[in-house]
Order: sequence, then C-alpha cells, then structure tokens
Amino acid sequence: MTIAYEPWLPAAAIARAVDELPVRRVVGDWAAAWFVGVAPTVRPASGPVETLASGTPWVSEGVALVVGADAEAVLAELIFGAVPADATAGDRTTIASVVAACLADLRARLAKVVGAAAWRTGEVAPARRWQWRVDAARAAVLHVAVEEAAIVRRVRAALPEVDGVPLVALADAMASQRVDVAALVGRSRVTTVELTQLAGGDVVVLDRALDAPAPLAIDGVAGPLRCAIVEHDDHLTLTLVDRETP
Repeated sequence: MTIAYEPWLPAAAIARAVDELPVRRVVGDWAAAWFVGVAPTVRPASGPVETLASGTPWVSEGVALVVGADAEAVLAELIFGAVPADATAGDRTTIASVVAACLADLRARLAKVVGAAAWRTGEVAPARRWQWRVDAARAAVLHVAVEEAAIVRRVRAALPEVDGVPLVALADAMASQRVDVAALVGRSRVTTVELTQLAGGDVVVLDRALDAPAPLAIDGVAGPLRCAIVEHDDHLTLTLVDRETP
C-alpha cells in the first residue's frame, strides 16, 4: 500500500512514533485505577494490520478499542476480585454499569493519546493500523488499534516549527522571479552531414514566413502566445499579437 504522506516525513518517523505511543502506560494507569487483582499485560502486534481484531469495536478518530467476547466477565473479576455465582439481578446490573464505566474511562484515556473525541460502535472499514493486545486470565481481553493517519498527526504536531518567511500565494511568491523571454523565429531540419558542412554565406531556410507571428518562448519553452518581431531604432522588439488557436 502506498501512503501519500510518507515522503515528507523524516526517515522511520512512523515506526518511531509507534514505539513512543504510551499505550502500555495508559493501560497500566487505567488498570491501577480500577483493578484489585493482577494487572493485564500489554503487548504490541508485530506490525501494521489492515483489519481490527475480532470483537465489539469502539471507534473514534484514528483509534479503536475492540472488546472481546468474554471481556466484561473478565473485567468484572479484575475489578471486584470475584463475582459470586448467587449474585442478584440488581447486583449484576450494578456490576455491568461499573464495567461499562471502566471501559469508558479507558476510551477517554486512549482518546487523549491521539487527540480523538467522540466514540461509536459499528462496522469499521479496513485501514492501516497498529494494534496492542491486552491479555488477562490467559486470554486476549481487549485490543487497542491506532490508525497510521492518527500516528502521522502526532508526528506532524511534534515537528519543530520552521523559522522563516510565512508561505504566501504562489502568484505572489513568483512575482519577482525573472524569466527569459524570446521569439522562436523558425526551424529547419538538416542532416548531420549537412550540419557539419555549413559554412559562412550558406543559407538555411526556416519554416516560418516573414510576416507570420512567431511563437513567444518563456525560458526556452514555446507557449500559446504569438508575437511580431519589429525593428525599433537599433534593436528588435517583440509585439504580442494573438494566441495560437487549437
């Protein structure tokens, strides 16, 4: 896959930015705030992937949190230590709301990492992402995925400002640029042998009539403008007459 913004980034900038993403720290701080048991482990995937891991994805701008099928039960156990088998319906409702708040807190923490805002659930189109797997109870509970576009935004925001003249409109920037203006009086085709045999006094016939407008050339490149070559005092002048018609 060709990424349009890679050429202007410093070498290995994206890979370095991925290594510097504080996903482990964010998950660690979140776990310390919510869990009383063993904290989950966080390990990155081997490289960028196109699709999200299986589960229920919560997606924001450039970041996704995929909740595994058994995640809520595992998180409840990590939060409360153990969920009694004889828990009432009211108890289970309370536990579910606490787990939901726990996941909402993790989403908020992750959003700060990449500058994301609102979250939503639903289908997500394939994109180039880096994933981190959050394991607990010997199984993947959560997957954190960050799109490369979000990583690029972080890289770009961290780049130092360049001192100098602010960018202006192209027409203004080119206004003082000097160019060579000339008239192409005509052309003639000769062989290499004929060219080597040319001498003083030889006549080369051009392909333009004397009264025909000559193409106006800018820096040696002919354009659509035409001009007349007029003698003025001891100089030749160019007078624009028309444009070339297609």
